[in-house]
Formats: sequence, structure tokens, C-alpha cells
Amino acid sequence: MDCPRGGSGRGIVHGRMFTRSGTLVAVTTQEGVVRADIRGPAPPITPAKLCLDHCLTSAPPFEFIRLPGLAETSRIYPSF
Repeated sequence: MDCPRGGSGRGIVHGRMFTRSGTLVAVTTQEGVVRADIRGPAPPITPAKLCLDHCLTSAPPFEFIRLPGLAETSRIYPSF
């Protein structure tokens, strides 16, 4: 992954995925926006609370599905 541009609360990231033999199989791009919270510092979060919050608010479980023809790679699809 690399981040060729970033600034003013915005950024773009590019990624490339290769098989173990070095064949390029996927190219990704994602743009992100960050907004600052100016209300002051947040209270400290303990690792246990962070894990619980994530478990309660995360998406449905995911499973790995191996795609035919791509024996060296896996993709993630929702399991619903």
C-alpha cells in the first residue's frame, strides 16, 4: 500500500495484491476523509471496552472463501 496524496483532512490510498509467485491479481484504491473532534480529549479506552464495543457494533461474521483459479489468494465475503 502507498498513500500518494494526503492533506486538508483528505487522503487517497492505493494497494496491490500479488500471488506468492508474484502475479498481480488485484489493484485497490480508497479515498478517506477525516474530521477533527474539537470538543477536547476523549476519556481513555481500556482494551476490554474497545473489544466489547467492536463486537457489539461490527458487521456480521465473515468467512474466507477460496476462489477457483486463485489457489494462492483468498477473498472475504459476508456470510449472510
